[in-house]
Amino acid sequence: MQTRSITRTLNGTQSTVTLMYNYSSIKFEDRHKVEDAFAKSMEIVYGIQEVTTTRQRNNGTRSFLMPTGERIACYKSGYVRKVSPTSRWYQLNKKYLKETRWTVMSNDGSLSTRRSMCWERELILSPLARMKYMLEFYLRNYNK
Repeated sequence: MQTRSITRTLNGTQSTVTLMYNYSSIKFEDRHKVEDAFAKSMEIVYGIQEVTTTRQRNNGTRSFLMPTGERIACYKSGYVRKVSPTSRWYQLNKKYLKETRWTVMSNDGSLSTRRSMCWERELILSPLARMKYMLEFYLRNYNK
């Protein structure tokens, strides 16, 4: 199991938090406890507050408020998005080119296959991996 200990001083109090990145050895029923502990450690170490509503939690969504005022949400579908009530929502997942194919029928009745290259987003299926991806995005872009 990968762990990383971080010691920070906030408001004159020194605290050490151990972040766990791999929970494959933990029973499936207990994984939400690890996810909650990871979210709490992000609040202690980085000041990232979880602002998930009851409805969002029931849907499998977790929403976080960054110290900069930005809001980032992790969705059960595998997406991580920067959300804003006043502007556009941005997907933060990595993107890649994917060939898409479909079959059409021409006017003379013959079938032909069409191809196109389209951008797709890489889904992050693990809830803990989504939160870690969000944390790395924050550290890379805002915590300078």
